[in-house]
Amino acid sequence: MSYDGNEKLRRFLYKKIYEYAKEPAGPERLRLLTLGDMQRELDENGIQIPGFSMSKRIREWSQGSSDSTYTITCDELNSECFFCLEFYKNRFAIDRVSFYMRFYDIKSQQRFIDESEISFVYRLIENFKDIAEEYIKLRGEIERGEKLRQLTSNSIETWLALICKNISLPYHIVKMKSRMVFYLLLENGRQLEIYIPYNNFQPVMASLENTINKYLALQNDCAAKVLISNRSNSIRWKNAG
Repeated sequence: MSYDGNEKLRRFLYKKIYEYAKEPAGPERLRLLTLGDMQRELDENGIQIPGFSMSKRIREWSQGSSDSTYTITCDELNSECFFCLEFYKNRFAIDRVSFYMRFYDIKSQQRFIDESEISFVYRLIENFKDIAEEYIKLRGEIERGEKLRQLTSNSIETWLALICKNISLPYHIVKMKSRMVFYLLLENGRQLEIYIPYNNFQPVMASLENTINKYLALQNDCAAKVLISNRSNSIRWKNAG
């Protein structure tokens, strides 16, 4: 998965967390008034949501200080998809509580919660399966798009290599998110720069060699040396007439 693909998946998880943060409190708020209540229930009875399992890990940092990590998984999902709650306790009381979700290689941001957000955690866990299904669907779409873009990129590169072999000029390729930029080195350090969009590359490639030859002919035959380039919008243009 590319960096852009991973970022899309992270944004998806962030959106889901924000979405369920607005959900109203459920029946768990009648029995869980504090974060301490929440941890005691996890220790005594596990996660009280059907279809979910829980494991616990404790790390002692010093006398009276520790953190407890509760990993909650949906029985119907792959074990690589899970939800973690982390309780940090000093020698006097619970200091803070955080959570994160992880789907395969992508981890959501770590979010700290207080007593008012206990129900929010339960809404996320209750809807974890639906979130996972949406995530897996989105990941599949991203992977198919990246595979198609790679096939397109390989096709363009092969085509460019053949064109440049006929022209016998040095060239350079820069791959971008939605397009490829083709640079052809001309005389006196000048470069011909051509954008090739992935989603419509065939028309550009079909006429590319002819376009290059026309520009080379213009450069060689015209008394005035012509340079076509991209410039900033700060230029003051003059109207003819």
